[in-house]
Amino acid sequence: MKITLKGIPVSKVYYSGQEPQITNGCFQLTNANEKPISFHILKVEVSDGEKNQTITKFHLYKLPEYDELAQKSIPVGSKADLNFDLSFPFISQKGFNRDNIQINLTIKVNDEIIQSSSQVFFELRRPKN
Repeated sequence: MKITLKGIPVSKVYYSGQEPQITNGCFQLTNANEKPISFHILKVEVSDGEKNQTITKFHLYKLPEYDELAQKSIPVGSKADLNFDLSFPFISQKGFNRDNIQINLTIKVNDEIIQSSSQVFFELRRPKN
C-alpha cells in the first residue's frame, strides 16, 4: 500500500502572563493508491519524549475548510491527500518540556498501522508598551 502520514508543525502564540496551552496537531495523509481507502484512529497522545498523556476526546477537521470529519471511518480518495486538524480540550504545557512537545497519532488503514507526530512550537509575544 502506498499510504503516508506526515505531521505538520503547529505554532501556538501566547502572551506574557499567560500559560501556553496545547490544543491541536495537524497531519497530512497521502493515498497514492489507485483505489480509495478509509482509516480510523487508534491512539492520540501528547508527548515530550519523557512524559506522555493519552487523549481520548478529540475532533477532526478537514483543512482548509474546517469541515468536521467522522472519527470511525475516514475516507480518502484515490491518489489524494487529506490535510486535517486534530483538536482536543486544552492541556497546559506545564509539566511538559516546552521545546519538545509533539502530538503523536496512530492510525489503522486496513491491516497497516501508521504513526506520525506533529511538533508544537510556542511563540511568546509581549505587549508593545
